[in-house]
Amino acid sequence: MSYPSLSEYQTAVQHPRLVFSDPALARSSPELSGSGVPRPRSGGFAVTFRLEENSNVWAARCFHKEIKDLENRYESISRFLAVKEPKSFLPFHYLKHGITISSSRYPIVKMQWGNGQTLGAYLEQHHANRVRVNTLSKRFQEIIAELQAHGMAHGDLQHGNILASEAGVTLIDYDGLYVPGMKQNTANEIGHVNFQSPFRDANAFGSDLDRFSSLVIFLCIESLQEAPWLWKKYATGENLLFRRSDFVDPAGSALIAELKSNSALKSSVERFAALCHTPLNSLPTLDEFINPGFSISTSTKTVVAKTINIRMRQYDALLGSDYGGLRKRLGDIVEVVGYVTDVSVAVSKSNRPYAFVNFSDWKLGSFRLVVWSAALAKFEKAGSNIKVLQGHWIAVTGMIEEFRGGGQPSVQIVIYEPSEIQRLSGKDEAQAILGETSLGSMVIDPPGQEPAGSANQAIRSKIDALRPTTVIHNGPTSSATPLTPKAIRLTPKGQPTVQPPLRAKTISKFNLGTSFSPKGLNAPNRIAANDEVRRALNLSSTTAEITPSPPIPVTRVQSQPSAPTSMPSSSRATPKHPSAVRFLPASKAALLLLVILVICSIMLITRI
Repeated sequence: MSYPSLSEYQTAVQHPRLVFSDPALARSSPELSGSGVPRPRSGGFAVTFRLEENSNVWAARCFHKEIKDLENRYESISRFLAVKEPKSFLPFHYLKHGITISSSRYPIVKMQWGNGQTLGAYLEQHHANRVRVNTLSKRFQEIIAELQAHGMAHGDLQHGNILASEAGVTLIDYDGLYVPGMKQNTANEIGHVNFQSPFRDANAFGSDLDRFSSLVIFLCIESLQEAPWLWKKYATGENLLFRRSDFVDPAGSALIAELKSNSALKSSVERFAALCHTPLNSLPTLDEFINPGFSISTSTKTVVAKTINIRMRQYDALLGSDYGGLRKRLGDIVEVVGYVTDVSVAVSKSNRPYAFVNFSDWKLGSFRLVVWSAALAKFEKAGSNIKVLQGHWIAVTGMIEEFRGGGQPSVQIVIYEPSEIQRLSGKDEAQAILGETSLGSMVIDPPGQEPAGSANQAIRSKIDALRPTTVIHNGPTSSATPLTPKAIRLTPKGQPTVQPPLRAKTISKFNLGTSFSPKGLNAPNRIAANDEVRRALNLSSTTAEITPSPPIPVTRVQSQPSAPTSMPSSSRATPKHPSAVRFLPASKAALLLLVILVICSIMLITRI
């Protein structure tokens, strides 16, 4: 079945009475984004819309990607949950003909809207509150025990699929759920890479699916109780503390080394590191892991070496100035890495501010981040000014949307939380992210054995090569100092210690072309430069000399396209772009002045 696109769903959900078959959804009103269209929340195979019906709040999950045997899977899940009624799950209904678009009917899942913050957002706000974090740890252990008691597994335990509040902990997104009695014997997803074992693949589908991810989340929560400052150092918005590279190479992990230095965490972390290369069916349950008498040798089975594919990041990484490449990914969640050329802040007619964060010349059609007034207020509350992003490299993960205004169409990601923007140390870290999506295959050996084969060393060498080894200053080049990306990203005041260089810089690993030059990129050559970048992202070792070009002379001043006319008045003001102002070269200015003087002289002589 071919499913509707994101824009088709957004257009349809604006008219609930016309498109939804369920009476409650038909009577509801969708939550709108700052641009006046239904706000989408993407996750896995579906996009979710929030709809309010008097005192009831619903979530409508609309599928945009194929799920094998979707109806049978949800029928099995629905029957099981109706009988067992686990307290960590929300009631839901699978509606085979839930929504009608262009005379065709499509399935949706209707469920109650869960209260609380995602686990990532909750810890962002409360990671320094030891009492709350301790309570969270106990409640997380309770829901894992409940899953095990019912012989079921969620399949994708991660920071975005767990809701936390004072009332308790709730699980959402049931697309990958396993329940006893299912006829399906393969998984339709393999979970988030920053929470799953390197051994996880589609063939792993059973009650033990959550064992590794439950250990990861538990250990992160316990670590924050002992060392809350770790959050600022290692959390990126797409993890809690750990990342896939920590599981692939625990011996080389800076995080694991730091956790081992804490006496309260040392024993648990050492046991976890030993389990990173253990297949799922040999992992202990969370209860067994917490037990003081637990030991690796008595709990794990004899396993053999296994070759696995290594994917280091959850989403594809694209360059922020790659308008064409990003446009092809409408409706997808991607990670965008780019140099911020301009931040425009404006106030609407109703006196509500908003901001556009640009990565290239917006006049030619570009990608941008959109920050509406509610999100800007959160930046201010956190003591951060959105304007400080200008002139820096950043990374952001989100769903690609399209905006069509009066001028060129824009491709954008809407920002709702300050934590969604990760400020990078510079070009080297941006380069590392763009090349880190996939590193090939690796042989995983049983615990306690030396790694076999040269392929592993090649993978580890690539991981090491992705870490910047030189601190860049705008002044004279300093001596080389080995640092990981996170070590150089933040200072005690939370500000980056390095700035993008303004001088010529030799870049190894990728031939990045001129699209990585922060200033002076010749607009007609941008597409060719970005194609060069994409062709170069194959981990081949090349070297390019990047020299900043002079500014482009521009004599006109134009305004960036304003917010859409369909949006609320709060979003219609048009920011001016100071970066669009350029001056004529001295030679041309002198020639123009000479012409004016000649004309004036002729007019004066004529009068006489």
